[in-house]
Amino acid sequence: MFRVLLWLAKGCAIVGGLVLSALIVMVCLSIIGKITADISHAMVERAPALSDGILALGIGPVRGDFELVELGMAVTICLFLPLCQMTAGHARVDLFTQNMPVPVLRILQAFVDVLVAAVLVVIVWKLFEGLEAKHRAGTRTTLLQIPLWWAYLVALIGLGLTALCSLYTATVRIAEALTGRAILPVVEGAVH
Repeated sequence: MFRVLLWLAKGCAIVGGLVLSALIVMVCLSIIGKITADISHAMVERAPALSDGILALGIGPVRGDFELVELGMAVTICLFLPLCQMTAGHARVDLFTQNMPVPVLRILQAFVDVLVAAVLVVIVWKLFEGLEAKHRAGTRTTLLQIPLWWAYLVALIGLGLTALCSLYTATVRIAEALTGRAILPVVEGAVH
């Protein structure tokens, strides 16, 4: 089960990386287009033909770039979360736990993972309700008219897999706390 979930989590992370890479390229092109258009507007008096030629090419910021970044970043984050959950890659604060005995750390880890799983299940449930509401209402972005439920659906896939991974890790952490032996291949005693 661990290998299947890890494989799915890695696949989600790869898709998230591709979305993030596309966003980076789009933002760079938008910035270059904005700067080029601003320079062309400034050149109107000195070189009107050149300025008109550049502006005629349609060079400028990418239309709807803010909308695309907003939707794309939400989707990207949701697609990276399953891998974070499966590899215990979340931020850790072990200031108070670094000197605790391993059995206490295992109990604390199980408690935290059960809590995280419960929160993620509620988030997935509420996100699904939001997806249904956006789909029913036909809500779209302002400039590009992208249906918002599309982004909700992709985010739901990522968060749904995260919740599934979280339920799995919580179950394993409970077993680790009860048996006193490590089952998941992660850093021993790490509480996230």
